[in-house]
Amino acid sequence: MRSILMAVTLAVGVVPPRQVEELRGEELMRALKGGGYTIVLRHTRTDRSFQEEIASIPPTRALQRNLSDDGVRDARLIGRVLKRYQVPIGDVVSSPMYRATETAEYAVGRQPAIDTALRTFPSPAKALAILATRPRDGTNRLVVTHHFVIETHVPGITPGAINESEAAVVRPRASGGVELVGRILLSDWVAMDPGASATPVGGTAAAVVSHGAAPEPAHPAMTMSAVPPTPLVQVVLGYVDAFNTGDVARMQAFLERNFTANPARTMEERLTAYEQLHRQLGAITLLGADAVSDSSLTMVGRGATGILRLVATPAPGKPGTLMSLSFRMSGAPR
Repeated sequence: MRSILMAVTLAVGVVPPRQVEELRGEELMRALKGGGYTIVLRHTRTDRSFQEEIASIPPTRALQRNLSDDGVRDARLIGRVLKRYQVPIGDVVSSPMYRATETAEYAVGRQPAIDTALRTFPSPAKALAILATRPRDGTNRLVVTHHFVIETHVPGITPGAINESEAAVVRPRASGGVELVGRILLSDWVAMDPGASATPVGGTAAAVVSHGAAPEPAHPAMTMSAVPPTPLVQVVLGYVDAFNTGDVARMQAFLERNFTANPARTMEERLTAYEQLHRQLGAITLLGADAVSDSSLTMVGRGATGILRLVATPAPGKPGTLMSLSFRMSGAPR
């Protein structure tokens, strides 16, 4: 009977499914360079001291679990790796949660399209349709979402297989849905980092005092007199001038002129954060800069609580406009 079945199988041309080996590392990057795939990225690392309900979409940042300093670094690391390997990114779609939208912004330098299906639990069929959407010719799609979406819709991904800052790479199937092409673990991003400056997996950057490590040096790499007057430097100087006034109306005017709009964060939320920071830090005295380039800037200053770093990222193609500016606290007052 077995020989008859084999003969029938061969006669009708049915071939058993072939197990395709997952691509990893540089081999996967070379495939992505040609376009045609979707990178399904779980948002980067978060502050686990806060948890919201898995089925909820809290309206404000304060009610959500947000990116940690490690998560911000991971997202920038992902951007460096994609740029190094010339991976073309077309459409970018994200869950509405701040940790997801900001992962996309830090990684690819632009705001994603928002779709609540990428946060809805249990994950609906619409989320699978988003993953299975064919990329525009010559590009890859980036979808930033949550673990349960990836585990529900990507064959071969089991619970716990994709951690924060990690991705499954898929492509549409002719019969519907997606097939898994490869995966990118955080250790892969780190290994392919052209700057070789990413935080080690499982470690904490020495600069982040809030994570219990040693403080960054108080002295910047270059003093204020040596900082070049680039458009990005000038806009950060303007930010500090507005910050030091304590005037909410003046800060709002600065933000409206010099920041890209972020649909996931209202002006009211930005101004509330400003008031909290000003109460905490008082006036900021800039001491210099650690790093200055067209794509990023780290200024060093001193506030009421000690030494701090202002990390600025410009909007793509707009060096005098900020996409993001974050504070890192380090060290005791001096």
